[in-house]
Amino acid sequence: MRAVHAKRVLALVKAFLKAGIMSADDETRATNTGTPQGGIAAPLLAKIALSALDEHFCAK
Repeated sequence: MRAVHAKRVLALVKAFLKAGIMSADDETRATNTGTPQGGIAAPLLAKIALSALDEHFCAK
């Protein structure tokens, strides 16, 4: 597995994972469960996670 070295991408992922949840009464609550599936960060996280798999299949 390779590491992601793009500092801007890492900062963006970290911000998404630490953002918390805004409730219906406009209060922000911390969360330690990550980001929801289908959330705004899902495409970026999927691209990062599936890059190695894509490279593997392209190499064959």
